[in-house]
Amino acid sequence: MQLQSKILLLLIPLIVVPLLVLGWMAYSLLMEDARSRAQYQMTTLLEQIESQTESQLRTARANASLFANTSLIKQYIKKQAASKSSSDLDQAVMDLLFNYQLAYPEYYEIRIVSRDGKEQLRSVLGNTHNHSTNESSNV
Repeated sequence: MQLQSKILLLLIPLIVVPLLVLGWMAYSLLMEDARSRAQYQMTTLLEQIESQTESQLRTARANASLFANTSLIKQYIKKQAASKSSSDLDQAVMDLLFNYQLAYPEYYEIRIVSRDGKEQLRSVLGNTHNHSTNESSNV
């Protein structure tokens, strides 16, 4: 009986210790693989977000240029610069801006701002509070 106990006491560590080492190594490798995959997925996602953001910025700049080069808006800005009353143009420009917003609903607010940063016109979709009519960087 003592021989069996000695053999058993000798075999148990010889079996259990390698199994524990193997389990720890497998766990470490799986964790490293999971970290590596998560990092790759995050990098890929960030690159996609960057690409989409750049695309949206290019589109917004192109649309802003398109909007600004509309003859009605140019006429409105010239009258504003000459300090002439443009109230006859206000509604026409507001209608135009509203139509832009219907075509591009992501532009929930479109403003016409003078060179000194003062808001001239503002078209808003929804209920957005206007915090300031002065958009200059001096504020």
